[in-house]
Amino acid sequence: MESRGRCNGRMGLHSRMAAVLAGEAVCVTRLLIAMVCALMLPACAPVQTAQLFVGPGGGTSTCSKGSGWMLGLTGMAIDSNNYSNCCSTLWAAGFLEIERAGAVGLILRDDPECGHPTVVRVVESSPAGAAGVAPGDVIVTVGDREVGTVASAQRLLFGIAWTSVTVRFLRDASDTTITLTRGEHLRVFGRWPPSDGA
Repeated sequence: MESRGRCNGRMGLHSRMAAVLAGEAVCVTRLLIAMVCALMLPACAPVQTAQLFVGPGGGTSTCSKGSGWMLGLTGMAIDSNNYSNCCSTLWAAGFLEIERAGAVGLILRDDPECGHPTVVRVVESSPAGAAGVAPGDVIVTVGDREVGTVASAQRLLFGIAWTSVTVRFLRDASDTTITLTRGEHLRVFGRWPPSDGA
């Protein structure tokens, strides 16, 4: 009985070693297939694409394409559909690709006393800063729409970079209308915009 136990134990060791070697063989085989695939069939190489989107309120979201090896046209078509659906959903929610998104460079807060958003800070070297907007200015309208909250101002001030928006401000009881050209969101706020920025 004792010798059978030792023999079983040795066989168990051999079985385990065989399993490890088989696992390594599978890894080597996968590596070889991947190398051949990448050299001979570029369409089946790993595809990793991630697109960062930003929304009017500073929220960000990412759509990713290519999670692993895309083998065959069907795999790529399915992956492209998911990516397209993700992008379409974000566009419908008002998000833009961060490279296309524009901002004017204002940090805002709701002001219940006056019923309009108030400028708390102007980002240096931003379109708003270049136009002379200052902390304490009150945003009354963006375009032809009156704004009563930071969220409504953000939705209207946010847009595609290098497009213009007209903003009516109140400063010390005087009314001023300024046309701002949205700057590139990445240059105005960086990769992670503030939630109270516009």
